[in-house]
Amino acid sequence: MATACTSVESCLDALPEERRAVVTRMRDFVNGAIAEGYEERVGANGMIMWVVPHSPFPAGYHCNPKQPLMLAALSVNKAGYSLHMLSLYFDPAAMDALKAAFVKAGKKPDIGKGCIRFKKIEDLELDAVAEHMATMPASKFVERYTQLLGSRGK
Repeated sequence: MATACTSVESCLDALPEERRAVVTRMRDFVNGAIAEGYEERVGANGMIMWVVPHSPFPAGYHCNPKQPLMLAALSVNKAGYSLHMLSLYFDPAAMDALKAAFVKAGKKPDIGKGCIRFKKIEDLELDAVAEHMATMPASKFVERYTQLLGSRGK
């Protein structure tokens, strides 16, 4: 997505119509699936992000505490789209469950350490993604995140 956008709407407006349709649909999906405690905003890199605001978690993201802790982000790239999910990065059981759900649905997962890459929404196993997002309220996410950092001595 364009890095010059300052709002979700301006990011969407900057996209070609076909890509805007996909991003709008995914944005609506995430907004409908995500648990409570998150805010939608635009990141410095132009991605649409769902974050734990600084008000309940002032520590923010450990690599840059000025940034809020991100649960998910949606990005557009040359090859397609990515749904970045930090919670998958540090939850191997959730990652395994998500991959298994893709396979069970007959879909080939294109999943990295914490992102799901896709060319069209039909490539995704949306029920499994929604289930993960719905069961990760901000309070639980912050608890797991701080436990992970504590176990790494940070």
